[in-house]
Amino acid sequence: MSSSEPDNSKRTQFYALASVAIVLGLLYFGQEVLIPLALAILIAFLLAPVVTILERLRLGRVFSTLLVVFAGVALVGGFGWIVEQRFVEIVNKLPEYRQGIQTKFHSFTRSGGVLERAREEYRQAVHETPTTAAASTTETATVIAGASSPAASLAPLKSAVVIAPVPFVPPSPDEPWAVRLYPKPASALELAGQYLGKVLSPVATAGLVIVFIIFMLIGRENLRDRMILLAGGGRLHVTTQAFDDAATRIGRFLTAQSLINISYGAVIALGLWIIDQTVGNGQGGVRTALLAGMICAVMRYIPYIGPWLGASVPLALAFAAYPGNGVFFVTLTMFVGIEIIVSQVVEPNVLGSSTGVSPIAVLIAAVFWTWLWGPIGLLLSTPLTVLLVVMGKYVPQLAVFDVLLGDEPVLDPTTRIYQRLIAGDDEEAAEMALEYLKDRPLEAVYDQILIPALAQAECDWHRGKLDDRRHIRIRQGLREIVQALGEQQQGEDTAEASDAVVVQAKGQLDRSASSARPPLPQGASINVRCLPAHDEADQIVGMMVAQVLQRRGFSVTMPNTISLASEMVSSIDSQMPDILVVSALPPKAALHARYLTKPIRARNPDLKIVVALWTNDKKVASEFENIQSVTTMNELQNQIDQLVPMIVLVKGPASSDATAQPASVAPAEFLKA
Repeated sequence: MSSSEPDNSKRTQFYALASVAIVLGLLYFGQEVLIPLALAILIAFLLAPVVTILERLRLGRVFSTLLVVFAGVALVGGFGWIVEQRFVEIVNKLPEYRQGIQTKFHSFTRSGGVLERAREEYRQAVHETPTTAAASTTETATVIAGASSPAASLAPLKSAVVIAPVPFVPPSPDEPWAVRLYPKPASALELAGQYLGKVLSPVATAGLVIVFIIFMLIGRENLRDRMILLAGGGRLHVTTQAFDDAATRIGRFLTAQSLINISYGAVIALGLWIIDQTVGNGQGGVRTALLAGMICAVMRYIPYIGPWLGASVPLALAFAAYPGNGVFFVTLTMFVGIEIIVSQVVEPNVLGSSTGVSPIAVLIAAVFWTWLWGPIGLLLSTPLTVLLVVMGKYVPQLAVFDVLLGDEPVLDPTTRIYQRLIAGDDEEAAEMALEYLKDRPLEAVYDQILIPALAQAECDWHRGKLDDRRHIRIRQGLREIVQALGEQQQGEDTAEASDAVVVQAKGQLDRSASSARPPLPQGASINVRCLPAHDEADQIVGMMVAQVLQRRGFSVTMPNTISLASEMVSSIDSQMPDILVVSALPPKAALHARYLTKPIRARNPDLKIVVALWTNDKKVASEFENIQSVTTMNELQNQIDQLVPMIVLVKGPASSDATAQPASVAPAEFLKA
């Protein structure tokens, strides 16, 4: 049995690698068909909302589809015609720009500069090499000629070059003559076929894309139903949800990308026009600025290199058409500044949430699809990656794509903090906890994140998965995190109290509260003693309990160090608190809590005791007789809130507060709240 398991594992790995190789081969060798199909699907997603709007106007599906497609083709063709006409004008003006370009390059490479020195060194190296070779050849030829004396052989070197005759060597099987075959000149018909093939290939691809788009838009519901039936495999609900999720993500991405690109092109056009009117001499005009903005907007659909491909045209024109370098550097600064704002501020906030793909995954996908399909792959990289993420989300066999490419955290907050503590990075763990505190109350951070992390560490330590050194370091790190959270929460409570005083001074009603639970009634004093059931881990959770209760006005005390059970029982006799909270953490929470509470209950039968076991096992929590047991911070507060009215009625106002005001929250109202 054990010998077959490695064989099955190797067989599974082989099948996985073979499947990947087959898929890559199909994508590469089938790109002639797959690229037009992928382009058609992408454009169909972009045009489908427009077709739907026209259908609602009762124009008919076929007519609406043809109208939208032909309008898109006319728009693309008109844009291409405008760009072509403008480029013809620029090419015709190249003789006028030539002198200015030569002058600017000469200023960059003026005498004494680094480029000038490098060019001179290269020129000298190139020209000196033939001279040296000729001299050596002359000497060799003279010697071969057989001069009678050295003096006689040196004399002709200064005036003439002697060339020795080269003997004729006939070809042989060992040293054949080199033969070069020249191809037969192509005929006019063959040349025409070659050029037509190069021209008609992209035209045929564009036509195929248009045909695909038309049929996809006309029969999109039929195609959707067939794909759901084909990929469903009996899971109709999951397949429908996956298709809807993919369509929503790609539609949001294309819409957001189009809005960003249009805004980007408008800002570029406006900036170029302002630069032309202020820094330049106004010779560019509005038409040139608008054309450059349109080019930049279109090229921005290409990830990473598209913005700079679009910027190259106005930058080259600014360098060639304007005297001096001021316009060029101002234009370059404008492009760099706008690109930083759009790529670092706008796109992460707008596109990041619409695709569900992490930024590093977008970069890796761009490299991969460019390698596989060339420039078209770069254009389609983001939508194709979105499809892979959606497939990984709904298909268990492809979950690796969702983990590697998705932008959602793969680890829950508890696991993230615990992992950082294991790695010894207490600072990052504290930063995570403080970040979680911004979105949820303090008791929720303790209840849902830190207490489970500490319980996991204790369980791993008892099972031998965690060594003593790391165990001690994790406890110390969690203690520091609890202290940092307490200080942060105390500062926020102080700020809220100050704001409440200001609001009340203005005669307004302050309905905002720092906690969802009411504080203690004014003049009431409830003493709570929190005891750790066994060790330092129980004490750390006791610190959390103390912080949560102190925020509401409870007077909470707990031992500074871990003491023996007998010593903690004696401390109860000397202090006599109103409520005793015993904090016990798994894996032996119930055992330690029962061992501590049994003698306390025997010596103080009327003492109100609450045992907090911090475990998900409700059965273990119900094993205590005549003692209230809880498992979460919320249950602990609920239990204490039930005991407060009785204690307030028995004790009355605090004796130390002689000027105590009437209770702002009556006991009955406190219990009701």
